[in-house]
Amino acid sequence: MTVLFGVALMIGLTLLTVWLVLSAIASVVDGWAHVDPETRWGTAGRSTVAAFVGFGMAGISVLYTTLPEYLSLVAALVGAVGLASVARWLIPPTIE
Repeated sequence: MTVLFGVALMIGLTLLTVWLVLSAIASVVDGWAHVDPETRWGTAGRSTVAAFVGFGMAGISVLYTTLPEYLSLVAALVGAVGLASVARWLIPPTIE
């Protein structure tokens, strides 16, 4: 289970880093607005990245407690839905 949550967290953090780098490049370099992930993938992409991070973080957090192992999977799913919801509804879309 640790590998499952670790891989999901690593994928999420890698995607988050790529998202931030592409956003920075798109906002600084002229003519590179087409690489902005917010305009390419929008809210669905942002929610997917957040779900990977939430799944990995919540799963690993509960896995290292004294609770039964199946609860770490439940917590991981709740964490994925929770962080995806935060990314979808609490972060306003960019207006240009």
